[in-house]
Amino acid sequence: MINVFSWQKFQLSDFFCFLRGKGITKEEMFENQGNIPCIQSGETNNGIIGYMDGSFINDKKHTFVSSPFLSVARSGTSGCVHVHTKDSYIGDSVYALKLTDRESIPIYLFLATLLNKERYRYRYGRKVSIEKYIKEYIRLPVNNDSKPDWNYMEAYINSLLDYSRIETKIEKKTLPLDITEWRQFKIDDLFTLSIAASSDLGSLERGNVPFIGRTENNNGLQAFVSVGKVNKGKCITVSMVGTFNALWQEHDFAASQNILVLRNGSLNVYRALFIVTIINIMIKNKYSYNRPIQKIKFINNTIALPVDKTGSPDWQFMENYIKALPYSDKINIGKKYAYNR
Repeated sequence: MINVFSWQKFQLSDFFCFLRGKGITKEEMFENQGNIPCIQSGETNNGIIGYMDGSFINDKKHTFVSSPFLSVARSGTSGCVHVHTKDSYIGDSVYALKLTDRESIPIYLFLATLLNKERYRYRYGRKVSIEKYIKEYIRLPVNNDSKPDWNYMEAYINSLLDYSRIETKIEKKTLPLDITEWRQFKIDDLFTLSIAASSDLGSLERGNVPFIGRTENNNGLQAFVSVGKVNKGKCITVSMVGTFNALWQEHDFAASQNILVLRNGSLNVYRALFIVTIINIMIKNKYSYNRPIQKIKFINNTIALPVDKTGSPDWQFMENYIKALPYSDKINIGKKYAYNR
């Protein structure tokens, strides 16, 4: 785990310069097809909306950017950052950020990850103003001279690409999974349910409390915040609208609205990973955007679970099953999030 406590703040203008994008039309892309990416705001396909030839490289009506660079969505998916490794045209819904004295793609990847963590600032229709964005601060690792440690950033990203380091001590084996002997249990009989105390992410300052939102990515984690409304961890969270996803939360957390909390004192991370898989199957089959989850009705749902000799949920079997899976030894529950702004 990265220790960020020694990191220091730097203004983006200390090492980035920026370029403004200009309009790109569908007609231009159709009439001038080529292999140069055209970039606009968008989370998918790295922001690429099409390709053109080199007709406009020196045209003042278009913005051509040499690689590598970052694109920052000005509107739409405001604040979304992508790394680009090919020379590109950028449209009027994005800005380009280029390091003033670095060409390392791993460094761009490192910085893009940090900048995307700041994206929560631009939710709810707030557009990105490049004049303000370039004056924002981010925390970076530093060298002995208290300057950004570019070598560390590059080495860290390169280490992630070394797949030979990913090993497991768990021998490949399969525990029997005979679901014909499983029994149906009502959600209300398995869990104590409540609605999570909620906060508005856009109004919160950064801190060290994980903020769980209605997203299926990153275990629901959207940011780290400083907030008074904290929910106790060691529970299952369920998005009641949107993604309809069940997730295990090991640590105390802040939450967005419409998060259902399920608690059972017999749960640990291994047992929870087993049971949330089953809950998610049930949820995906029953709920959609026009049928949100309601607590009063959700408690009557049933799920099938393995049982012990007494007919009770076999928690130990669930735990053993997850622990027998390859790479289960990589599940880290002993360390809290290491973040400090």
